Amino acid sequence: MDWAFQRRQTGNETALKRPIGFLYLGIGLLGCGGPGDPSNKTESPKAIESPAEAAYRDHLEKGRMLSQRAAETLNARLNASLQQGGTEGAVAFCSLKGLPLLDSLEEAHGVHFRRAAVRYRNPENRANAQEAEHIARYEAELAEGRALEPVVVETTGGKTLFFSPIVLAPNCTQCHGKEIEPAVMAQIKARYPEDRATGFDPGQIRGLWSLEL
Repeated sequence: MDWAFQRRQTGNETALKRPIGFLYLGIGLLGCGGPGDPSNKTESPKAIESPAEAAYRDHLEKGRMLSQRAAETLNARLNASLQQGGTEGAVAFCSLKGLPLLDSLEEAHGVHFRRAAVRYRNPENRANAQEAEHIARYEAELAEGRALEPVVVETTGGKTLFFSPIVLAPNCTQCHGKEIEPAVMAQIKARYPEDRATGFDPGQIRGLWSLEL
């Protein structure tokens, strides 16, 4: 698809930035009457959204909606597991039920949906090179105090992808923080021998939502 946007080349993808501009109607249309003639009045410019702009907006809104729904669903189930089985119960939930919840969203909305991280717990969530690049970008933006915004990109292979950062919440430090109870750590190591997802502080970039729309 030929996106009518400013482009930033990053490896094998093109970041779809803000539209270059809008087309306006009504500019320069002057009446031929005198100052008091109603026909001399000009209407306010009306912005016209191009097909490319509409497609970008639709992809961004869909990605935001789905990633927010996934986060809310997972957090609600995770909090219920914490209340019922403590931190060890939460580890079991993430191991057994986290991915199936995302699978249900994929089936309902026709997207490829996953969480990705460089410091992953489940090897299935290991970030690929493209995802790792965006995680690094979000980490740099966070360090600079910039707003963390989702982004839609188009790959050279014609795929449309949505990325949005996952920031570690305070309650997640029980399993991902710097001080983890020995019994919880033992369960993590038993379920995830390759675990790399500890030592975080609240507010750090944990990873990102990666959607193929």
